[in-house]
Amino acid sequence: MSPTIARKTIELLSKSKSKPESDNQSPSPISNLLTDREREILQQIINGLSPKQIAEKLFISVFTVRKHISNIYGKLHVKTNSQVLKIAHHNKWT
Repeated sequence: MSPTIARKTIELLSKSKSKPESDNQSPSPISNLLTDREREILQQIINGLSPKQIAEKLFISVFTVRKHISNIYGKLHVKTNSQVLKIAHHNKWT
């Protein structure tokens, strides 16, 4: 984990501990990290769709989907789909 991501994670965790759970309406870490379209594509990856299927569903090119996936991988500091799925499961993004 990069120092920047670690710092953001610690900040988010400390904020969530200082507030009662009922008042904890802060956005998830993924909201701060990924764009709306990247989150949309990430959800489709989690649902098991291929880049071609995602492109058809979202009416964009496969190349655009692959670029978004590349950006997601970079922002999450992963190299494979299985790592993305592991992070998503661990953080309950599903």
